[in-house]
Amino acid sequence: MRKQPEVFLDLFTGIPLPFIQFLQIYLVGHLSRYILDKTKKLIKGLESLYLQSASELFEPLQKLTLTLFKSNIIYPLLFTSVCTNLIAPHYDFLLSNSPLTEGRCRVCESSAITFGIYLVMEPYASFKLDQLDLSYVVASYLLIKSARELDCYPEVKVEKDSNEEEIDVFIRNWITGAIAIAECKVHENPLPTYDTKVNMIKQDLQQLKRKMNHVNAKFGYLITNLHFENDEEVNKVLEDAKSKLKNGLPSNVKLIGKVKGRNVITEWDSILSDLKQS
Repeated sequence: MRKQPEVFLDLFTGIPLPFIQFLQIYLVGHLSRYILDKTKKLIKGLESLYLQSASELFEPLQKLTLTLFKSNIIYPLLFTSVCTNLIAPHYDFLLSNSPLTEGRCRVCESSAITFGIYLVMEPYASFKLDQLDLSYVVASYLLIKSARELDCYPEVKVEKDSNEEEIDVFIRNWITGAIAIAECKVHENPLPTYDTKVNMIKQDLQQLKRKMNHVNAKFGYLITNLHFENDEEVNKVLEDAKSKLKNGLPSNVKLIGKVKGRNVITEWDSILSDLKQS
């Protein structure tokens, strides 16, 4: 559009003005709805739904977005602004490389609702596209939280007897030599039915078991984005999934997911305690 504006303008040659005006409003409305739907999923993932006011619902996400922007992990792409003036509402569609934070309509000063789309920058975009971001975050967290008592390597390929296995997170206590691996699984629907959870975990455990045997790991952790109501459900899903495996499962295997009301990152601390005590 910037380099060849005449080409862009030619697209609208002969098109009636009312249609162009309608297209502008439609784009703003469609994009705003799309962004709102995605935002609701993010808020649910952060589990902020127990808060009461609308401002409290979005506050954690706004802080997270601003932090990621300042850290050069995401960058703004476009924004829409919807004026709340019931008599003569105004709409904005803005391509911008800086976050739009205006809370007022620039025409009538009525309160406005702003929706924004950000893109992930490299190398994080490639990590996310290949679903590698979780393994890198887990490895980094464990390395730092253990005060470097643990060696943590994301996305490791281990060759043994001409067979190669890809390990999501390879963990070793360099003092005791104890080895653990973590298998990171991101499922499309984090809130499936109970039976679906069991079947998903069963498939994931089969891979974890094979990789544990490959590297002779003492501990195995299945880290998933599935949500659980409480610890009892986590344990029951794990036991029911184990029962579906033909040759059982090593005893030192844990299922780590999102437990309602708890920060998911704190669940990873069990890995630290296991490896430090071993």
